[in-house]
Amino acid sequence: MPLTYSDGEHGNPEYGFVGDITGNDPGLGVYHKPIYKLAKTETSQVKDLTGANFDTVIEQLEQGRPVWTITTASFAPVSTMQTWQTPQGSVKVTYDMHSVVIVGFNRTKKLIYINNPYGEKQQAVSWKNFEAAYNQMGKQAIVLTLPH
Repeated sequence: MPLTYSDGEHGNPEYGFVGDITGNDPGLGVYHKPIYKLAKTETSQVKDLTGANFDTVIEQLEQGRPVWTITTASFAPVSTMQTWQTPQGSVKVTYDMHSVVIVGFNRTKKLIYINNPYGEKQQAVSWKNFEAAYNQMGKQAIVLTLPH
């Protein structure tokens, strides 16, 4: 989807990737709905956890299932949220959005472990900050429920 339409409205990340996916030109990203729809074309064993409390994400991790989620680049809440007008209505976005796969946690140390597409696997981040960013970004998460 275009970052900005000729009438000034923006693309909607709930309907597709907004902007240039290659990184050569400005882009924003994509929210859970298009990712879930794509995953459903590959397997029926996928569940959209969007809207669920973070405890539900932790329950999936306890079952050995990594969880894909939308967060922020800092893995903490940001002050850069804005409301865009799109052809489908208004949507809250931030250029600080990021997506990662949560692969584990440590309750005692209050850490979440993520695989970060920027290159770091098993990256430890603050549980409290990550959960707050998860909430701020709309509690968006998807999990594959394949048996293992």
